[in-house]
Order: sequence, then structure tokens, then C-alpha cells
Amino acid sequence: MLDAFEKLNRFLDGPPGMNQADFGRKVGASQGQVSKWARRASRPTARHMARLNKVLGTTFEEWIRAPLSEERKRRERTAA
Repeated sequence: MLDAFEKLNRFLDGPPGMNQADFGRKVGASQGQVSKWARRASRPTARHMARLNKVLGTTFEEWIRAPLSEERKRRERTAA
């Protein structure tokens, strides 16, 4: 099952395909914020999560549970 960050990247990569700046305007965020989310460098704010949930069909819980890039790396190292 895809996590919230993966759903974001799939939306940006697939049809209809939208660049980060356009997507940012759609959800009230800057291109820089969208870039950080796409790289798992930061989580969206609650306000942005609410807008992302409408566009992507995600939930607040999905955003909170999905690991950021550093957490993900740490989990992979621990599991190995």
C-alpha cells in the first residue's frame, strides 16, 4: 500500500502530470514546500494536509505515519 508521500509523487509523475509549482498553487503551498514533501524532507502543515487530503485522497494519519527520509533510512539500517 502506498504511503502519503508515495501518493504525492505518483500524482506529480503520472497523468494528468503536474509540476510542483502548479501543484503548490492548487494546495496553497510554494514549489519549495512541495519539493520538500516529494523528497520526504518535511511533513506538510495541518492546513496543507487538509488540502492534500482532498486532492490526493490521503488522510492525516497517513501523513503522520509515513516516515521522513531520515527516519526511513534509520529503519532500513536497523532492519538489516
